[in-house]
Amino acid sequence: MELDELLAAITPADQSAMDGCRKNWDAIAKPLNGLGHLEEMLVRVAGATGKTDLSLGTKAVAVFCADNGVVAQGVTQTGQEVTLAVAKALGEGCSSVCHMARVAGAKVVPVDVGILAHAPVPGVRDLSVRPGTADMTKDPAMSREEAQTALMAGAQIAMELDDQDIALLAAGEMGIGNTTTTAAVTSVLLDLPPSVTAGRGAGLSDAGLVHKVTVIQRALVQNQPNRKDPLDVLSKVGGLDIAAMTGFYLGAAARNRPVLLDECIEALNIRPDGIYLDGTLGRAGHSREIARRLTTGRLICVDRDQAALDAAQDRLKDWMDRVTLVHSNFDQLDVILDRLGLAGVDGMLFDLGVSSPQLDDGSRGFSYMADAPLDMRMDRSEGLTAADVVNQWSQEELRRILSQYGEERYASSIAAAIVRRRQDKPIETTLELVDIIKSAMPARALKEKQHPAKRSFQAIRIAVNDELASVDRMVRAAVPRLNRGGRLAVITFHSLEDRIVKTDLAEFAKGCTCPPDFPVCVCGKTPDVKLTPRKPILPSEREVEENPRARSAKLRVAEKLKDPTQSFCEIGREME
Repeated sequence: MELDELLAAITPADQSAMDGCRKNWDAIAKPLNGLGHLEEMLVRVAGATGKTDLSLGTKAVAVFCADNGVVAQGVTQTGQEVTLAVAKALGEGCSSVCHMARVAGAKVVPVDVGILAHAPVPGVRDLSVRPGTADMTKDPAMSREEAQTALMAGAQIAMELDDQDIALLAAGEMGIGNTTTTAAVTSVLLDLPPSVTAGRGAGLSDAGLVHKVTVIQRALVQNQPNRKDPLDVLSKVGGLDIAAMTGFYLGAAARNRPVLLDECIEALNIRPDGIYLDGTLGRAGHSREIARRLTTGRLICVDRDQAALDAAQDRLKDWMDRVTLVHSNFDQLDVILDRLGLAGVDGMLFDLGVSSPQLDDGSRGFSYMADAPLDMRMDRSEGLTAADVVNQWSQEELRRILSQYGEERYASSIAAAIVRRRQDKPIETTLELVDIIKSAMPARALKEKQHPAKRSFQAIRIAVNDELASVDRMVRAAVPRLNRGGRLAVITFHSLEDRIVKTDLAEFAKGCTCPPDFPVCVCGKTPDVKLTPRKPILPSEREVEENPRARSAKLRVAEKLKDPTQSFCEIGREME
């Protein structure tokens, strides 16, 4: 997910849920508004979640740790070594935050986004963007791209916690010098002088406070942050910890919904006693809606990513009596159904492409916004990685996949740049690859709204996971295994996938193949499916506003006309 998509996914508070929550509180035997701010806080939670009945039993606090270069100007009483010391205490569960969290029943998630003495710390998540910021009185604290990377790291943590069904999220930051950067950001955004926004921090003297205000004023004059551009403010006078915490709040607000959910459920025409297959389990958004409609029926959930199956144990816990989880690629349908003793099923759903949790988890290597090993495998048990593709494939093969799978205009230049770089040393991380891609593109391309590495990362991901061939195998296997009247629903997100699905379904929907001048049919071929409808179903404007990922989605639906066990001869006799 990119920053503009993250921001666009944030929707206004649900007014109906807020009204319902107020109504519930007013109905309790107490004076109206007798609980004061507590009632209003819960009403706001209802507006954020869209739920009238609230359950806040699971809680977590993320603590983002980073150092700030402005400490060199003597604005603190302690050195930057304290940041690392507190981070270690967080990892060991013995900091003050950890003790308070235990009382509140909350888990603590410490994250390194920029500790100066960067090194693995047990118990601390490593999403380091850089080892501390620069001294903002001399240079911008960080680049705009680094600020964005830190912001997306925070969003990633929020989304991971949401995947764990954490009901209440909180965030904090740990970094010596953080009150100075916070005061600077506040001064710009609220248009207030540093003398108003700056405080004593951990106990500065009067003279120390005056010096701190002077340092902030100097940083603002030096960098001239643009108040109308918050990312510019964060990058010039902010901190990695503040940026990550900001992203955390945005990520919590922008939690994705399953794409084309209502349309998929309607397309499958679910019977309570039917057998259905979700071939792309992901976050289980579609699966939950299918499972809750079943009584004596059965839902088979397939995913090649074991992490998705592990998460589903909790997300589908209320319906596990009717759910079967299968670790496999969706193109192995025949093997899956044979092992389960099923000739056919009553409906299948496939939501193609990389899933949001995979993108959100920077460590998987799918994202060009977080530094991680070049992996990109949907199934981590499979052999081929993005590092293998980048470091071992020929220049011509790299050019081909970048052009064909990514529709990248600068495929030749990027492929050549990759080959040149790997001659010096292997390309190992995502941000290394991003730098190489940028170096091969003209300046005008780097200024486009879309991230310059987006198309190349898509292409490499498709190659690593053999995605297009898998889609073709899936459609050709799925149609024969549908029961009569069963529905196949496939969501695609780019033209390459959609072209394959469209072509394959058109072939299954085609009847007689005799030449047009034949007076009667001699081939005996009848359609296997009918398209319902003939054209793809597109997301509504409202869904695109709420979930930008849905913008390019297309849903194609086909209904089976034959039974999976029915022979050609039997079909012929029925037609007589």
